[in-house]
Amino acid sequence: MKVALIDPMGNRLGLNTGLAYLAGSLKFAGHDVRVIDFNNYAKDEGHRLQTLEKADLIGISVKSFTAGNAAVLAEKARQINKKALIACGGCHITIDGLEFLRRNQAFDVGVIGEGEHTIVDLCKGTPLEQIPGVLFRKGDEFVTNEPEPIQDLDSLPFPDYSCFDSIGTYKTGFPYNQYPVLTSRGCPSKCLYCAVPLLSRGRWHGRSPENIIDELQRAKQQYGLKSFSIVDDNFTVSIKRAKDFCRQLEEINLGMEWHCSGGIKALGFNDELAELMKSAGVAQINFGIETCDPQLFKTIGKGGDFSDITNAIRACRKYRIKVGGLFIIGLPQSSRELDLQTAKKAKSMELDIVFWSLLSPYPGTELYNIIASDSRYRFIEDWRKAVHCNSELVSIFESDDYPARERIDMFYYANIMTGAYGNIVNSNTSNFEKFFTLMRLILKYDSGRFCIHFLKILRGFFIGLKLKTVKIVT
Repeated sequence: MKVALIDPMGNRLGLNTGLAYLAGSLKFAGHDVRVIDFNNYAKDEGHRLQTLEKADLIGISVKSFTAGNAAVLAEKARQINKKALIACGGCHITIDGLEFLRRNQAFDVGVIGEGEHTIVDLCKGTPLEQIPGVLFRKGDEFVTNEPEPIQDLDSLPFPDYSCFDSIGTYKTGFPYNQYPVLTSRGCPSKCLYCAVPLLSRGRWHGRSPENIIDELQRAKQQYGLKSFSIVDDNFTVSIKRAKDFCRQLEEINLGMEWHCSGGIKALGFNDELAELMKSAGVAQINFGIETCDPQLFKTIGKGGDFSDITNAIRACRKYRIKVGGLFIIGLPQSSRELDLQTAKKAKSMELDIVFWSLLSPYPGTELYNIIASDSRYRFIEDWRKAVHCNSELVSIFESDDYPARERIDMFYYANIMTGAYGNIVNSNTSNFEKFFTLMRLILKYDSGRFCIHFLKILRGFFIGLKLKTVKIVT
């Protein structure tokens, strides 16, 4: 069969690893696959969509932030191709697929959970009633078939990025010159704001170090990349596996620098692991810090306490590993004052890079239940409209002592104060658009230090042009 997969435009560059896994499985099963990647290359939409004319199956990836774009693309796809089966999948469908299908008639079927086996079954023509992990209409009703978790991730074909039509638009073929590698799926932690346990049904399963390294060796040979990024939800759930991976990676001397960009848990991170990661070529590790207030930290379900953060950062500094910190504005029981103190503390921690997000509750999480049941909070927008970063924020809830406007203002101020410029612009816009957006926000939120910010951004702007990427470098 001819299969076309589509990644709608989002607000952050990066190849869709989920679609790459689907492409790998489909190719392994003998199907012809093309990925239309609007997230990393948005131009020539009409021309690129015309290639859908000959597709037998059209699959569209849906995140909550891209759900509106996905629905529009499905309508356009249906106009171009009346006969193709149009499917939707991705994290938003796993959380809200039934309602999404009700609202968007252009889709024939939704895929929930891990989709590699499901999409191959769809291509085989297996009756929908017999396929695990699908949502579909049957008359006036909807049928939901529960997904069957993939037990052995090593059994899956490697993700295939060669069929992404955006690959040729970057110097090395990949945004930020990094190959994304997913070494595990899911997370067993119970952070009150996180939807990952809902997506993975609370299950974590990892690939073997040997399997991961096989993929990296193939990627280096195929794409010529010298850097990769681990994009797991939690790379170090198994400390033993992480250590084994580092030892084997060092032993083969792959010659690739790497990053843990997804944010790993500080609990359990120690000097031994830091030393092994450094010896294996790690350049940067991001930790999920969320808040610098020790008491607030204990309430968010991460486990451990704030001293685990400081110990993990100390271990990284000892072995000269760059450290990034992930923070959240507007946690329950937080306030403008506490978030401001976190921003000041984050700056004093001398992190190499920071990332701030505006708190966004998803149905099924403990956070959502707190906001729905606690009279101190109120929803002011549909949760589907939430935008947690970039220049067009939408806060879907507020409280009397921390209104939505103050939460948004604090997000911008914290990012600007700590030099996290790339987090307050849309990475899919041009460098010039980014530049003027940043100037506008800095004048509004930190005009007293405008010259300092201007010089840092100007430097990053020109480095970005030199690298032929739209990343703001700070």
